[in-house]
Formats: sequence, C-alpha cells, structure tokens
Amino acid sequence: MKTRIIVSVILLPVVIGLMWLGGFWLAGFVTAIAIIGQIEFYRAFGKLGIPHYAAMVAGVGLMLFLVLSEQVFVGLHMGLILITLVFVAPFFFTRKKPLYAAIFGFVYVVGLLSTVVVMRQQMGLWLTWLIFIAAWGSDTGAYFFGKAFGKRKLVPKLSPGKTVAGAVGGVATAMVLTVAYASILNATGIWELNHPITSLLPFAVYGLLGAVFAQGGDLAASALKRHVGIKDFGQLIPGHGGILDRFDSILFVAPLALIFFYIAL
Repeated sequence: MKTRIIVSVILLPVVIGLMWLGGFWLAGFVTAIAIIGQIEFYRAFGKLGIPHYAAMVAGVGLMLFLVLSEQVFVGLHMGLILITLVFVAPFFFTRKKPLYAAIFGFVYVVGLLSTVVVMRQQMGLWLTWLIFIAAWGSDTGAYFFGKAFGKRKLVPKLSPGKTVAGAVGGVATAMVLTVAYASILNATGIWELNHPITSLLPFAVYGLLGAVFAQGGDLAASALKRHVGIKDFGQLIPGHGGILDRFDSILFVAPLALIFFYIAL
C-alpha cells in the first residue's frame, strides 16, 4: 500500500501537467502508454505473429489523426465502443486466432484510451478531468470501503478481492467527488451552471455511471487476466502492475464521459 501511494503521488503531477498542456504532449503520452498497453496485452495472449505489429502501427496513426484533425467525429468513438462490446464475448473462444486477437487488442487498448485525447480536444480540460475523478475516485473508494466493511464478495470467481461494500463505496465516492468538483467549478466561475442545484444532477448521474463503468473495466481486465492465468499484465508501475492494470477503469470511463457530456451538454 505504501508503494502504491508513493508511486501515485509521483505520477499525479505528471498526469496533471500533460493534461494541462494537451495537444501533442497529451497525445504523445497517451500514445506511449497505449503502445505499452498493447505490448502487455499481446504478451499476455502469447506470440500472435505479424498482425499485432500492424495494430501497434495503426495505434500510432490513430493518435496522430486525432491531434492533426481539427474536428473529431465523436461517432467514431461511439462505433469503437460498440465494436469492443461485439468483440468481447467471442474473443474468449477465438483468442488463438492471431488477426482476431490483434484487432481486439487495438480496439480495447488504443480505441478506448484515445478517447481521452478526443475529450480533451472537444470538451476542454475541466470536463476531461471528470474521467479520472470518476474512475480513480471509484477505485479509491472501493478499496477503502472494501477494507473497512467488505465481507460479501462481489464476483468471487472473477475477482476474489472485490466486495459488495467496496462496490457501493466506490459508487458513493465517485458521485460525491464529481458533484463536489462541479460545485467548485461553479463557485470559482470556471464553469457556470445555469441552476446550481438542478444542474448538478447530471454530474451525480455521471458519477454513478462512471463508477459502474470503472468497476466494469476493472472486472473486464480481471476476466482477461484470469483467462490466460496471470495476476498482472506487467510490473512497469510498482505497486500497481502494468499499464493496463492501472488504466483498466479509464478504458471504460473515458468513452462514457465523452458520450455522456456530448449528449448532456
């Protein structure tokens, strides 16, 4: 736990700085972690041959497109989310097919993670922070509530450490943090709400959905790891595991945030 906290304290300023800068800086960072994430994914599922290199090159190309294009079609990412959902179920039965696994790795890692760049470009810095607030807020709340009150297991066969109390605590934490964040933006004049009380409702709803998606992303990653018999995707980040272990919840929350606020606002 001590190692996790120290690493988080070190990484947080880096993420904040890159998010603030945006543009090529953020895209470069997201591209780097997406490539590492793909390496972790393909390594976990064995030697898949040439297609996975093609997928990695495509990942870099997608990031460059997102940065260079003035207008990003949000429907592109909605489509990527649907593709991911279509691919998830049959993937477990066809993972030995190289091309299929290569495409899944690209969509799951690059397609979903690149939504952070799209969100930053299209909706600005302040709304983009809500991706991390909901995802990591849920992770933190689930951890501490689970430690304090967790008795009944949530999905014991899939992730033995997760509890019902932790899941509920994660949702509550994410909702409180998103509403508090929106209130602070309104109070400081950064983001003025038309009706400070009623306008907070969408943020509360997003906090609830964000926590559910964050925990869903975590469980999806656990399912993938259990399927291939590994504990972590990597050891790059001390106390956390690999890139996919740290960003598994972000993969699901980022597309949700983009679509939710694209519609709600």
